[in-house]
Amino acid sequence: MKHGARRPGEESALAPAAVPPWGLTRMRPFPAAAPVCYARIELDPETQTARCLDAAGQVIEAGKHGTNVRQDTHTETHAGPDGANPGSPRTDTSVDYGPD
Repeated sequence: MKHGARRPGEESALAPAAVPPWGLTRMRPFPAAAPVCYARIELDPETQTARCLDAAGQVIEAGKHGTNVRQDTHTETHAGPDGANPGSPRTDTSVDYGPD
């Protein structure tokens, strides 16, 4: 037998008993999935967006998702080192997102 090898079921005085990782002790089965309200999804050739269809082939509303619009705000100051004389411009930009 090689150095440090153990027989099955034999504990070593040097190595502690195996402990499962902490994250595995917190795992639970996934909850049951909610049924989907559509039979199939296809690509609308005109808009290039997905559309949901029921079992009869009728388009159904499958819920809206949020979209947003980027809004940039640019600020420029020309204060010099003493506050009185114009210096080189300093530009600052802030970005915000709002609903479209």
